[in-house]
Amino acid sequence: MKDRTLVDTGVLVAAFDQSDAWARWVAMALKQVSPPMVTCEAILAETWFLLRHRHDGWGKVVTWLEMGYLKVDFSFSKHREQVVGLMEKYRNLPMSLADASLVAMVESGIGDRVFTLDRHFRTYRHSGRRVVPVLMPER
Repeated sequence: MKDRTLVDTGVLVAAFDQSDAWARWVAMALKQVSPPMVTCEAILAETWFLLRHRHDGWGKVVTWLEMGYLKVDFSFSKHREQVVGLMEKYRNLPMSLADASLVAMVESGIGDRVFTLDRHFRTYRHSGRRVVPVLMPER
């Protein structure tokens, strides 16, 4: 069985913005990922916001969605208590709605690992004390 990879905002931004500091690393790491990558609406909202000044940034995201390379598979309404509970647990970081959604997706079995540039994922735990598996730079 192949890994179901969840994708975070920073990775998508770096994939679509070649001037991003992480663009080269993300391009190499994408070779380790079997499509489709899975995400949630909160990640899409952050990504589109951050790409708003890049030529056709949102269009590239839409193309990945249409091609099936990126898939949205999360319902906040179904996982609201879980997401809010995670945000409360990590309020000292603070944990964003997008990050909480990705951790909830791991807890719910929607994904096996998170493809991210966010160091907070080294701190987050799912299902109690289990480390969230990640694909991220060593730094």
